[in-house]
Amino acid sequence: MHDTVVFSGNTTMLYDYLDGILNTVQFKDAAVRLGISNIAALETATRYLFDSVDNLVNPKSIADVMTSMGTKISSLTIFNYLKGLAAAFILYPVRHYDIKDKRALRQERMYYAADLGIRCVLCFNKVRDTGRLLENVLFLELMRIEGEAFVGQSASGEIDFITNGSDGPRYHQVSESVRDPHALERELSSLRAVRDGYPKTLITLDDERLVGHEGKTGSHYGLVTWW
Repeated sequence: MHDTVVFSGNTTMLYDYLDGILNTVQFKDAAVRLGISNIAALETATRYLFDSVDNLVNPKSIADVMTSMGTKISSLTIFNYLKGLAAAFILYPVRHYDIKDKRALRQERMYYAADLGIRCVLCFNKVRDTGRLLENVLFLELMRIEGEAFVGQSASGEIDFITNGSDGPRYHQVSESVRDPHALERELSSLRAVRDGYPKTLITLDDERLVGHEGKTGSHYGLVTWW
């Protein structure tokens, strides 16, 4: 995975193009929908959400962070921002799914970028956060294929994504690398705790062949190369 995206050999052109989409189309759309006049506050909230991909957030936590940074704002205002950003397809909100009770939960959500190029523009690409980018890419691909994805929640921990297709649920865990045995065990432990026999897949950047884990028990684990 490359840190810099090249557009016809001209990264400045790419940056300007994405910045134009963000500011003249998506921000304007979200602001008009909700009657937002403080575009700077909306941009700060959006940057925070882009930088917090794969973290649980709620309106109060975002408002507290922004207030501590000098932008006093209410939880209700942030709640409206979140609705507008989702309606403008800047961010996708993802709900938790209770694996045991098989139901979506009403609580904190994670937000994923609808376009990672725009995320790089807004976050200035300061940090090489390949793990977060990989998780975001997987989410977008699952949305394309399945139409919906949830963050799995169980008593034993969290699973990155669950999809519910016509053949039943599928469980997806993603990690930049699991060459370290401790990292592999950490990622597989969440999948191993779900003993329902439906497919469970671990996706990683490691250049390895497909590997099965504990296939004889009826649980299916796959180590899949992603590059």
